[in-house]
Amino acid sequence: MRTAHLVLVAFLVALVGFGCQQAKTVEGKWRVTGAQLPAGASNGTVVAELQGGTAKMTVQADLPGGAGSIALNFSGTYTYENETLTTQFGDVELDTSKVDGAQRPVIEALAPQIKSQVAEAAKKAQTSKVTWQTPDSFTVTVDGNTNTFTRYKSE
Repeated sequence: MRTAHLVLVAFLVALVGFGCQQAKTVEGKWRVTGAQLPAGASNGTVVAELQGGTAKMTVQADLPGGAGSIALNFSGTYTYENETLTTQFGDVELDTSKVDGAQRPVIEALAPQIKSQVAEAAKKAQTSKVTWQTPDSFTVTVDGNTNTFTRYKSE
């Protein structure tokens, strides 16, 4: 009887542990490392938000010489099936509000060209195999660069 009881307890513990495993989902807000930054950027951050088929991505890049930073804001769609993530962005906005005063007119004059080049590349669907590291971290390879997505935790 005692053995049967111990087996039942072990089974229940295993069942509860299995049920508590976090499902792997790409939905959420992610910090992306390893992504290619715009030409001339000395440093930057990339944040992606994937929710219900809608994709948003912000690339904040520091300008050379301490001239501030620009942000590229992308919006589009994504699908995730069979460990494959496909993104396609249609809209791109360029935010120059953090560019230092003297450099802002130069950047704003280049903005249409920058936006056009970036938008053209963003319109192409990107399909990548997702390799999960943990339920809160995965990698994809885009144009030979490995990008690591780490989920933002709620505070």
